[in-house]
Amino acid sequence: MSPYATRQDYKLDTPLGKWYPVRRDTLYTAYRDKDTVYYRDEIGLHKGIPNGPYKYKIPLDTVEAPPLKSHPIPVNFIGPDVLWTKRPRRMARRPRLRQHKIV
Repeated sequence: MSPYATRQDYKLDTPLGKWYPVRRDTLYTAYRDKDTVYYRDEIGLHKGIPNGPYKYKIPLDTVEAPPLKSHPIPVNFIGPDVLWTKRPRRMARRPRLRQHKIV
């Protein structure tokens, strides 16, 4: 462990504020958005086709860039052109909390 590492959070004098959806310059192997997975290889960036809740088939055609609201994720190959993710494609929706009137 680095001698400069800390085990506590830093409190900023001024909060960072809102994060803006901008194009990122860091290249990751895989990204996830609300509906699918994007996988990068030496050919380019491929948009995965869902093949089950955790699996995606990777086609040969490429896309320009991942969507702005996507985020990097780890993936594993489980067969030729088939990716596996650790989370299902669509997470279950959280139940809406009922509001009770306070009398």
